[in-house]
Amino acid sequence: MAVGWISGVAQKVVIPCYDGATPTAPTTPVATVSTDGGAFGAADNSPSVVGTTAVLTLSASEMTGAVVAVNIASDNLEDHVQVYYVGGEWTAARAASLDTIATDVLDGSLAGYEATAESATTLGGMVAIMRSVIAGKMTIAADVLTVYEVDGSTALATFALSPANGPYTSRGAPS
Repeated sequence: MAVGWISGVAQKVVIPCYDGATPTAPTTPVATVSTDGGAFGAADNSPSVVGTTAVLTLSASEMTGAVVAVNIASDNLEDHVQVYYVGGEWTAARAASLDTIATDVLDGSLAGYEATAESATTLGGMVAIMRSVIAGKMTIAADVLTVYEVDGSTALATFALSPANGPYTSRGAPS
């Protein structure tokens, strides 16, 4: 699912809270909000605590700026600030379009494109490579990167890595 902060639409945010490096539930959290670098003021809604996070619904009016900063103060922790960048052009329809593209790339049939994937000389070949990089397996051996089809066993393309003898790693198929 594509995620975007939509301008002028109420959004729920979840802010993890820590005491040093230890996740810790905030005691009596209070939220303040700053829009576009302005002064922090009381949030329109009160935060709730879920586990070690503060959960806050930002109102539609709080989501009208390009940059929204949320500060969570509590009795037992230092302040926690999260910054959100709001997309003025972002819409639910655009999010759905991205979801559709992602589904087509990951699930769509690319029969006939795999043969051109190694050289990536066609759009289909490049899509096949991108799909495999996103959802497939990659290995590195002797300075050669091998990208596998999403089935994890069919080699789709190989690439010589430069500089030779660099520290390289491999990635298995995402789960």
